[in-house]
Amino acid sequence: MSPEKDPAKFWKNFGKKQNSAVEDFVGKKKAMEQAAAETVAAGDAPEVKLQARQLPVIFDGPRRDTDTFEITMPAGYEVDDLPPAVDMDYSLASYHSKTEAAGNKLKYTRTLEIKELSVPMEKMDALRKFYRVIATDERNTAVLKPSAAAASAK
Repeated sequence: MSPEKDPAKFWKNFGKKQNSAVEDFVGKKKAMEQAAAETVAAGDAPEVKLQARQLPVIFDGPRRDTDTFEITMPAGYEVDDLPPAVDMDYSLASYHSKTEAAGNKLKYTRTLEIKELSVPMEKMDALRKFYRVIATDERNTAVLKPSAAAASAK
């Protein structure tokens, strides 16, 4: 009996083909899951994800985000020291921030622009440095002191 007419041989061959297809699918699925796990999403801590990478960073898309924060200083205080402005412009991304004092308000503005959707492994050191500078900038503080008018009122 030929394999096409022998049901046992047919099902055995069919099973081998299905097992092979399933193994191929599982392998591709694992590779896709690993790639997806290494994609930088909005809520991820990028400097942590970059430590032991094996695949390039893939961003969601090009974007430009600008944030502006205005803080009213407490009465009787003035600015003693402001954080330095940051201006970084790499081919993969740019980041700019500045803090200004105007009257009794502090104004902090920052802009992040993602230019390259995929950052290859050879640019990973530049991306790490980029995120470190941003993290440092976000931890900077303005220093306030009692205003001259408040000090003379005592």
